[in-house]
Amino acid sequence: MKTSMKEVMKHHQDYLTWLESLKETDENWFHAPIGEGKWSPSAIISHIMFWDVHCMDEKFPMIGSGNTVKDFPPFETVNQAAWKYAKDKKSEELIEEGMSTRMKLIQKAAVFKEEDLDVRFKVGSNEMTLAELFLDFIWHDKHHMNQVDQFLKTRTGG
Repeated sequence: MKTSMKEVMKHHQDYLTWLESLKETDENWFHAPIGEGKWSPSAIISHIMFWDVHCMDEKFPMIGSGNTVKDFPPFETVNQAAWKYAKDKKSEELIEEGMSTRMKLIQKAAVFKEEDLDVRFKVGSNEMTLAELFLDFIWHDKHHMNQVDQFLKTRTGG
């Protein structure tokens, strides 16, 4: 699947707009699980934010043709840390932090040029392109955004 830097940046702007829209969410719904055994919107935002930081700090600096980029950490370790981090945060504080983190990611991603999207590198033992990395994270964002939207729609009658 192909993408462009313009599409990548548009997605990140859309994500910021989505986060902004969550500022009106009732604090109780913000911290309520979206389903049995599922996380809350706050934990999901924290989860995305933690992965943004990982991508900025561990992936972006090492991306280059033929480079081997540090493998992803154990997902459950990052996810549990994100869940704990979100537990005691007020919605507006966490949303602002999520927005700030995503704006930093946008700044760091802005250094990549269109031709960089085809650069092949390894993440652990898996080879991929920068475009594939971006598309994986875009899919991940959209998946969680949809989960939160569906949950809030059923709670607020929207």
